[in-house]
Amino acid sequence: MNEEQKKMRPLPTGLVQDNIWAINNLFVNFFILKKGEHLVAIDTGANPELSVTEMGSLGFTPDQINTVLLTHSHGDHTALLSQFTNATVYAFNSHTQVAHGDKLSIAGMGVEVIHTPGHKSDHVGFLVDGGIYFAGDMMSVTDEGKVGLFNEVYNEDSAQQAKDIEAVLARTDIKTVITAHYGILHR
Repeated sequence: MNEEQKKMRPLPTGLVQDNIWAINNLFVNFFILKKGEHLVAIDTGANPELSVTEMGSLGFTPDQINTVLLTHSHGDHTALLSQFTNATVYAFNSHTQVAHGDKLSIAGMGVEVIHTPGHKSDHVGFLVDGGIYFAGDMMSVTDEGKVGLFNEVYNEDSAQQAKDIEAVLARTDIKTVITAHYGILHR
């Protein structure tokens, strides 16, 4: 890991809250959301072998995943993608394309797409029923709940990211923000 990755604080592999599991992948998390028998992965991790091992520790396998929601195209979020052979993949610029404001219905869940291009031009977050926002690399969160920019060395446009954060946090329908590298913000 490089110095910037050492600053990151992903969650340990395990249950985050009802029907949401974190998969730890060194310096990044991806998440599995279960609705009935339908499994949704939010991103796919950095290290395919570790991803499969960590998923297996929770009783999941890549071929069980029905849907993948990609927050963006950086390799630490897409490494295992080719192993999700039974999944429909939603991403901003590829696969089944989504756009800002799109409202998807996945296994009876409403999923709103929010384009947040400060980190990367194809970066989106996903707001899922119940006010849970999967933010990807849109922000950092300290242990004390302080929100900040993601590691700026990785951002394409940190000024835009600051606007993205402000816009997302201004929404009253977002109750929980789950980040890929810095844990969870409860509001």
